[in-house]
Amino acid sequence: MKQTDTSICAGITSRVLLIPLTLLVLLTLFVVACAGGSTAAPTSKASATTQVDEGAAAPTMADVNEVPVAGAVTVHITMKEFSITSSQTTFRAGVPYYFIVANQGHDFHEFLILPGKIDGKQVPTNEQLSNDLVEIEPIGPGTTQKVNYTFPTSTIGQDGIACMMRGHYMAGMHLSITITK
Repeated sequence: MKQTDTSICAGITSRVLLIPLTLLVLLTLFVVACAGGSTAAPTSKASATTQVDEGAAAPTMADVNEVPVAGAVTVHITMKEFSITSSQTTFRAGVPYYFIVANQGHDFHEFLILPGKIDGKQVPTNEQLSNDLVEIEPIGPGTTQKVNYTFPTSTIGQDGIACMMRGHYMAGMHLSITITK
C-alpha cells in the first residue's frame, strides 16, 4: 500500500506543477500579444519626394520630419483644441508645398488633407481611410511634424484639412482649402 500511496502522490504533484506552468505560458503569450499592438509609430501617406500620380496611393512612413524639396512653398499649420489655422488656404496643383504642422494643443491630433468640400458634417469612416491625400498621425502635444506634398490636378476644387481624432472634426477641427490650376 505504501507504493500505491507514493505513486498517487507523485501523480498529484506532477499535476499541481503542470497547472501553474501552463498558466505561466499562457500569461506570457497574452502579454507578448498585447505588447505588439502598443508600439505603433506615427504614419504618413506622403513622403519627401511625393508627387502623387492620379489615383495612386502615397507611400507610408514612420516618422514625418522631412526637409523641404527644392522650390517648395512653406505652409504653417497650427492645430489646437478645437481649431486648425493655416498660413495659406489656396494652393496650385503641381506646385510642391512644405507643410509644417504644429500641435499647440494639449491633446493628440492628426493632420489630414481630404479631397472634396469640408462642410463640418460627419465624414464616413470609409472616406476618411480611403480618400485622404496626406495623413500624419498621431501628432503629440507640443510637437511639430513636417511633410512635403504636391497636389495633383485631380484635386482641383474645394478640399479640406481636418483632424479626425474622436470628436475633434465635429468640434470644429476642419478647414476648407482651394486647389487651383
